[in-house]
Amino acid sequence: LDTLKWDVNARTSNLSKDMFERMASNANARTYLGGMTWHAMALKIGRLPSVPLDALSFANYHRAMRETLLTQSASYRGGVNDAGDGLFLDVNDQVHEFILNMTYEEYIDYLFLTVLHRRASASEHAGLYDYLVTVRNYTDTQSVFNVISEKIRLNNYDELTEEVFDYISRLPELYYFTSVDQ
Repeated sequence: LDTLKWDVNARTSNLSKDMFERMASNANARTYLGGMTWHAMALKIGRLPSVPLDALSFANYHRAMRETLLTQSASYRGGVNDAGDGLFLDVNDQVHEFILNMTYEEYIDYLFLTVLHRRASASEHAGLYDYLVTVRNYTDTQSVFNVISEKIRLNNYDELTEEVFDYISRLPELYYFTSVDQ
């Protein structure tokens, strides 16, 4: 949540001050820990040291990450209900100046670096370009010093970010870290 610049003051959707209480006690919430086999205080002394994970609990975890956090721009956009700066909007609900100066490719890399701590690969750039630019038409073509590039439309940052995060939510590396041998 910190990486996505989530602010508890935003009070948007299911992400509010009582979010963690709801995760532990509300069986109807998408983020309910029991649905992920992670019941609050269930793994006490004498239990297995690792958290159990089966297909259903992982599917519930993926659903919670994707539907509650990553594909709801209200959770990271900023500038809402006294919230501070967000991932791409400032406290005044305006797109950050440094983001306005980014090209389409740089913004995609910014989103990947924020969530996965790596840049998008060439094949990911190509696939996302085909979908976001050609199919969804979120950008305008511009020419600066005879260099043609794509610039994201001001009113499409929400949608484009949600689409990229939807793709990222399906990547296995979002859910685990590879160990580094020393």
